[in-house]
Amino acid sequence: MTEGAQIGDQKLGKNDLLYAIVDDVDQRSGQLFLRSVKLVSAAGQQPYSVTLICLNPQTGLAGVPLPKADQLKPGGRTWTVGWKVL
Repeated sequence: MTEGAQIGDQKLGKNDLLYAIVDDVDQRSGQLFLRSVKLVSAAGQQPYSVTLICLNPQTGLAGVPLPKADQLKPGGRTWTVGWKVL
């Protein structure tokens, strides 16, 4: 996490690790579908179970556009996704 957030009743802190699983890649639409079931707190290295689905922050719908190469490089443009509790 690049910044703290609240998703449902789960507080996420800056530098927490959210483990994502790729459920599907739709090459026709260029959409990536992710879900998360594990969060590790940066403060105490404590793992937590979560059930989240990745959302496009612009549309609020499941699936996000595949990132561009410069969005994956350190110091490059950011790749922002949203998350929602299932």
